[in-house]
Amino acid sequence: MANRVPAVAMLLAGSAIWALSTAAPAAATPPTGGACSAPSAPSDVVKSIGTHTSGSPNQGTSCNDQNGQADYPITGWIAYKPGAGTTVQLGDFYEGLSTHHFYWGVYSLTFGACTDGTAAAGSYNVTQNTGSYPQTMPTFTGTLATITGGSDGNAICPYSLTVQNAPSGHLNSSKNDLWIAVNNQPLQGHHTATQSVGPPNLPQSGNVPEAPTVALLVGAGLLSVALISVRRMQRSRRRKAPVA
Repeated sequence: MANRVPAVAMLLAGSAIWALSTAAPAAATPPTGGACSAPSAPSDVVKSIGTHTSGSPNQGTSCNDQNGQADYPITGWIAYKPGAGTTVQLGDFYEGLSTHHFYWGVYSLTFGACTDGTAAAGSYNVTQNTGSYPQTMPTFTGTLATITGGSDGNAICPYSLTVQNAPSGHLNSSKNDLWIAVNNQPLQGHHTATQSVGPPNLPQSGNVPEAPTVALLVGAGLLSVALISVRRMQRSRRRKAPVA
């Protein structure tokens, strides 16, 4: 029986590593627009931004508050009237003030349940120190999000935007700039910017391991415990062995 204990421990540890490393991550909560309400039928492009009291951990408590701080993920509502069944792209980029440079690196724009029309998520990588609102969208690679008009021609959807890096320099404010685009080119005159609000608190990169990393660390810890148990049992058997 004693010889089987280390083998069982090793088997359990190995099984834990495999199970944890292959487990699917928890599904993210669909965006709801935070404290912002769905806008009415738009005459052109509309965008709101969820805010909270600066320095407070309580998010989703206000909307378009110039004295507040942007929630993170950045959230709110997007509305536009592309026409029934017509799809357009969303050139959605976050701008730091007073530097007037855009946040850069990886962007992800996702949507919750639209009250009108439909939307598809986008993921793209923004080049640092490019773009100038409203003249020019920043340089990017990847896929912009899209919206499609419902039967009445409108698309009204809650969004969630994550960004990777803040621009260099002191930021005393920020805003979310949005261009309507086709084939990655902005439509002339169809753009908007949210209310200027306090910059969001971005997560510190590298401080939070991804799920596979956590799984491997846990599994490695279990494996270490199993190996220590094996060594202790081996030493115990040597001490108990009869002297010839």
